[in-house]
Amino acid sequence: MYRFLLLVFIAVPIVNFGAPLFPGGEQQFADYGTSRVDAAAYAFSIWAVIFIGMVGLTIDFASGNEVDSPQLRRATFGLILAGLASIGFVPISIHSSDLAVWLNILAHLLALTAAVYFLRRHVQLHPSARAGRWLFFAPSLYLGWISAATVISTAAMLREADVSFSGEIATGAACGSLVLVTAIAMWLAWRNDPFYGGTIVWALVAVAVQQSSFPMVRNTAWCAAALLATWIAVTTFRPPRFYAVTSAAPIEQPN
Repeated sequence: MYRFLLLVFIAVPIVNFGAPLFPGGEQQFADYGTSRVDAAAYAFSIWAVIFIGMVGLTIDFASGNEVDSPQLRRATFGLILAGLASIGFVPISIHSSDLAVWLNILAHLLALTAAVYFLRRHVQLHPSARAGRWLFFAPSLYLGWISAATVISTAAMLREADVSFSGEIATGAACGSLVLVTAIAMWLAWRNDPFYGGTIVWALVAVAVQQSSFPMVRNTAWCAAALLATWIAVTTFRPPRFYAVTSAAPIEQPN
């Protein structure tokens, strides 16, 4: 299973970065940038960090450096599903509707949420301070960016379905979605995952940069980014700095 996970995440960046070579690939994001939650294009460069981290994590798993457990295998299954969804995203985003893209992003979100949950359970039951545990940052970044992408994809899907709102309602919905994602990130930062929150800060800043035509959305994004960055800085003073790296005694599993 762990070797298959490695093969999946070797394929993921090859397929995604090779998207322009696919028939019609140059039109993959031709209609991007028309909603109040779209982020500046530079923000998508975070995919390189995510993919590098995921390849490193999967090499660590495939090398047998991480103790095997039912929780780790469940997390691995979730990561495999997310990776396959990322591979499928390329042809779907080129040739299918925004609804299909939204369903693909939702599949990412569910698979990664489950994966991160089971990784946390694995760490709780099998604590370790080895350096390789820092590679657990990658699924957190992955989930964080997919959380932001879910907001963007939802807006695109509704636009395609001709679901429109007045300017005030659209602006309020955009601001509300930014506040919601920020609240989730603050909760996870409190639970010793600064990487998810850091990804959301990155996304919020990119939204603020992109939405210069909508002052309310722009200001909400800037304020949320500043609040979240401060919160992350404060919570990192509480040990452990990252949930995956801890030398605490393992928790006994119930019989």
